Amino acid sequence: MREHLTTGEHLALSAVLPEDERLVYDLWRDPEVQRNLNFRAADESFEQWLRDERRRPSWLRCAIIAPAEDAFVGFVSLGVAAHDPELIVLLRSEWRGMGYGTEAAGLAVDYGFRHMGLTTIGGGASDFNRVSQRMLEKVGFVRRPEDDGRYDNAWGEGQVVELDYVMDWARWDSLRGSG
Repeated sequence: MREHLTTGEHLALSAVLPEDERLVYDLWRDPEVQRNLNFRAADESFEQWLRDERRRPSWLRCAIIAPAEDAFVGFVSLGVAAHDPELIVLLRSEWRGMGYGTEAAGLAVDYGFRHMGLTTIGGGASDFNRVSQRMLEKVGFVRRPEDDGRYDNAWGEGQVVELDYVMDWARWDSLRGSG
């Protein structure tokens, strides 16, 4: 039985266990995930990826679990970005489109603010990735257009605009009605 850092209505966030690592690797290698995040995964073995992943700085790195099914739904992190911890949510394909990304994002943001003492959390979505944009907006993130970035599309399809979003503690607290 897993210990959960935090739980929501349908999901829980838990430490990434050794048996989850292959599932996280598979998520990063999913072409749809790569397209939406505008990157192409390096041609590396699971073992090399795992070594690199364990060295990457992150404030929070969790498995998203559906406790009722004891199922691995995806991965969420508050990783290091230029300005703030940056929210990243990756869901397995069979769990997409049902609101689980939004719930997991809310759990991670709440945990970051309430238990880790973070004051600001960033987020981003490619201009073509409406699903991620809606998720960030539903959670309560606001656009920070002055920090948008323009990058070459990793798939050789022109330019991509990375839309920048931010959430701060005061906004989060007021949205949750506890401030």
